[in-house]
Amino acid sequence: MVRELFILLAFPKVFLKFSRLFLTILFLFLLFLVLLLLGLSFLFHGNNESSGGFLLFIALLFVFSLLSFTDVEEKFVLIVLVLVGVIPILFCLLVGEKGSKKVKEAGLAGEMGEVISEIKGKKKRGKVKVGGEIWWAISASNVNLPPRKQVIVLDIEGMTLLVEPAKETKKKRKQ
Repeated sequence: MVRELFILLAFPKVFLKFSRLFLTILFLFLLFLVLLLLGLSFLFHGNNESSGGFLLFIALLFVFSLLSFTDVEEKFVLIVLVLVGVIPILFCLLVGEKGSKKVKEAGLAGEMGEVISEIKGKKKRGKVKVGGEIWWAISASNVNLPPRKQVIVLDIEGMTLLVEPAKETKKKRKQ
């Protein structure tokens, strides 16, 4: 396989002589590498670990789809594809649920923040910076909150903060 890749890169005219099977395998392998790198990037550098895990499992699906080009029994390939396709989805759903519980336990209620992008009541959410992190937020009191306005976090609904404008006395206490 390495020899063929070298020939492919060194001699582009030879590329036309490769069979469809080899080109399909090469494409699936390159797609696997891209998904693997994206998955690892999400896992170790991103904020959404379950997405990274999901991408890694999709990458594994490509590896097992390469098995279909070999002499392995079709039943085995089908069982592996189903297991690798269903188990990761269940795992990601469970990890995603635990992740949202951790956010609630983070204790953001009562924290001060600053509006980054305008919040238009409960209908249009905006962005708020709380504790160095940027969150989506909606107004609990259904008032418009302009940028740079100080707010207090009341609750978390999913990944969206429920905020209200900070009173002057609370703002002075925090500073």
